Amino acid sequence: MIFQAINFARILFIVLAASLGNAWAALDTTASTDDHSVNVATPWWAYTNISAAQVSSFLNANGARLTEIEVYAVSSGVPTFTVRMVKNSGAYAVPGWWWYYGLTATDIVNYLTTNNARLVEIEPYDVGGGVIRFAVIMISNTGSAGRAWSWLYGVSSSQISNFLTSSDHRLIDLDSYWEGGVKKYAVVGVANTGTDAKSWQWWLNQSKTDITNRVATFGGRIVKLDRQPDGTYNFIQVSNSGNNNSTWWYNFGFSSITNLINYANQLTARPIDIVTYIDSSGIRFYDAAFINNSSTR
Repeated sequence: MIFQAINFARILFIVLAASLGNAWAALDTTASTDDHSVNVATPWWAYTNISAAQVSSFLNANGARLTEIEVYAVSSGVPTFTVRMVKNSGAYAVPGWWWYYGLTATDIVNYLTTNNARLVEIEPYDVGGGVIRFAVIMISNTGSAGRAWSWLYGVSSSQISNFLTSSDHRLIDLDSYWEGGVKKYAVVGVANTGTDAKSWQWWLNQSKTDITNRVATFGGRIVKLDRQPDGTYNFIQVSNSGNNNSTWWYNFGFSSITNLINYANQLTARPIDIVTYIDSSGIRFYDAAFINNSSTR
């Protein structure tokens, strides 16, 4: 099924690559859209294999808000999580925000309506027996954080392509999952206009070498990684040029969240996307994309 906001126009979209040649695209000065293109220095935290109660405890202790949620594992239908959070202040403050898990699509619609909110993160996961549920992060879609936006779930890649062709949106989240043996996708988009406009691309089923080549050819900056069970990736990148340029990094195969955090701290960087998975040998790893988090932009 497809859910979408109003105020759609037109986007230039070619197969798996979308690009708008807007030289006026710039880094975001606030996280009112999402935090992927903000390099204002801020405290941040990342945790893995924690329960929902622990997520809430860390949020309260840190005065933080969630910016990413990944399902680490599911036991008897109950998930544990890998999360990323930032201080809910300054450039990263939003009018209001919420996070939920164990939701159906109808539940998501109801919470969006009740909260007058929009999604910034959606994570589909199997609670057992092929039953799909979602963990989500949403923020108030009011005031300076108000956006024309959209979300789709249970769709094919061609349905995403068709949607983007007929809308003026770019993807900010992209996840694949399997339901009934069929590969499906859940995505979140925002209107690619005004101060939110960026040259961007999305790619599916890419190897690590493919990603390196795509980034180099486009002059891009990765804002979303989605690792699939076969070891390939879906990813989103934005142009890292002109006013939208920032120092950034990405790396594969961290053996622990501690190693990932140490890597970020050595670079004075902040992770903007973290992926965790168990490889074909049964070993857990972490991949991540990072952006500059120093006081010097």
